[in-house]
Amino acid sequence: MLLDNHFEDLTFPEDSLINTSHTVARSYTNLVHWHPFAEILLSLTEGNEVELNFRKYEMNPNDFIISYPGDLHTIRNVSMNSFLLVQFPFELITVVPEFSRIRQLMERSPFCRYDVGDTQIGKMVLTIKKIVNSTKDVTSFWEIYRHASAMSFDDL
Repeated sequence: MLLDNHFEDLTFPEDSLINTSHTVARSYTNLVHWHPFAEILLSLTEGNEVELNFRKYEMNPNDFIISYPGDLHTIRNVSMNSFLLVQFPFELITVVPEFSRIRQLMERSPFCRYDVGDTQIGKMVLTIKKIVNSTKDVTSFWEIYRHASAMSFDDL
């Protein structure tokens, strides 16, 4: 395949379906790449730049963007601790309520500009930060995942 040399091989912590970080791997900055996982990038600083499927987005604090599996993307102008990064299998979007809400918001566009007056976007920013903090404890993540999975069966 033509894009095999742009494939990012992601590794996840043991017993976890979610990878979170405060840093973007330097080896993938300024490099077009893709992976089979969804990725949310929440900008913590001004001047970050993400190109997603050949469209450039200038990012400010609390702006966020979602890259779906297979999307070509590049992250530029990255400094240490300039992003919160959440990577996960796309299937989690259907069973974890926090991801499902993000998906509903992102159906219009993969990019959301933070607006202090938009409570829905504000809630999503807090949700992303909560996901990053809660996945540090693998046990609490699995409790959330099992609960969300059980709730999805109740809807059938």
